[in-house]
Amino acid sequence: MAHYGPGDLTKPAVSWRLARDKNGETLAVGRMEVATAPTGHVTDFGGMSVSLGSLSSATALKLQVSCGKARNEWKIWAYPSAARQPEP
Repeated sequence: MAHYGPGDLTKPAVSWRLARDKNGETLAVGRMEVATAPTGHVTDFGGMSVSLGSLSSATALKLQVSCGKARNEWKIWAYPSAARQPEP
């Protein structure tokens, strides 16, 4: 998270939600926290891992991320794993 506010953030929490773009069905949610987010720096909150094995076709998703009043979202696509072809 890039933070360029007037002062450091103490114990900021980032909440995220991954949903189907078409109908808004929530697939996963999470929350991450760090001790501090100093102003003028980019703070790494870690990563997220979501199993999307239930998707059987290409699916439009929306990732929503918020920290306090700040919010952002991205439209992304997820594709099922390709079926393995037998070797000739």
